[in-house]
Amino acid sequence: MNRKVAVILSGCGVYDGSEIYESVITLLRLDQRGAKVQCFAPDIQQMHVINHLTGEEMSENRNVLTESARLARGEIKALHDYGVARIYSPEDGQRMGLQGMIDDMLERADFDPASKASESTKSDDRANPAHLARLISLVENGSASETLLARIDQAKVTRAMPVFGLTGTGGSGKSSLTDELVLRLRLDYGDKLKLALIAIDPSRRKTGGALLGDRIRMNAIDGEQVFMRSMATRHAGNEVPPGLDRVLKLLRMAGFDLAIVETPGIGQGDAGIAGHVDSSLYVMTPEFGAASQLEKIDMLDF
Repeated sequence: MNRKVAVILSGCGVYDGSEIYESVITLLRLDQRGAKVQCFAPDIQQMHVINHLTGEEMSENRNVLTESARLARGEIKALHDYGVARIYSPEDGQRMGLQGMIDDMLERADFDPASKASESTKSDDRANPAHLARLISLVENGSASETLLARIDQAKVTRAMPVFGLTGTGGSGKSSLTDELVLRLRLDYGDKLKLALIAIDPSRRKTGGALLGDRIRMNAIDGEQVFMRSMATRHAGNEVPPGLDRVLKLLRMAGFDLAIVETPGIGQGDAGIAGHVDSSLYVMTPEFGAASQLEKIDMLDF
């Protein structure tokens, strides 16, 4: 287990903070599993301070971050310093109500993360999954500058990255098969293969939204060598989004060994993925109708 785990504490004490036994056992087990743990706590005053001998409230003021540091042996960071915008207190609940806090949270989160994204394509930045995801968002949303697009188009990439396309009818098990492929590649290569997975879902004609639900089936993408990105077709009727080729170029620039592209469910006459991949696989259910229906599937020619 080689993962970074954040543990959020809320003080120290069963009545007025994090329960000591549960917190210590959790931190111990995570350490035994090899996880890299960082503790956090809000830098705020406790609402109540309890005398644990009598169970009665005391007229003292204690800081949640300071008290939590007892459990973390001082190795703790304030949530606000780590980018947490707002921690809602009981006073906020009384003043704003539950719906008010929900509305405030949605308003704070209603922005495009890619709008402030750096367009750097330096090797260190490309290797950062979060930065790579922001670059893909810029390309996908059509908000990338002409400079970035030209940099992507003109980049010389000598490293080979085969692209495997997986397509077929809706509900045929494409996502489950993709997950199994990722699992077997990880097991066969001992997690030494750097894998990229692009899962495309259709955009609705009426609302313009997309479910992006393929990751529900993904159980083998938790490795550090696996990068998954969900994308929408952006236009009803499209099989693939307009910027797919540039997204694949970004993945090549980031040094991936293999990319798998899963398309939305397609019809008999669709073969849009064929022009973007090196090899493709068509997945279908056994109930395809008469044998003559197979002759109508355009993808079988590729």
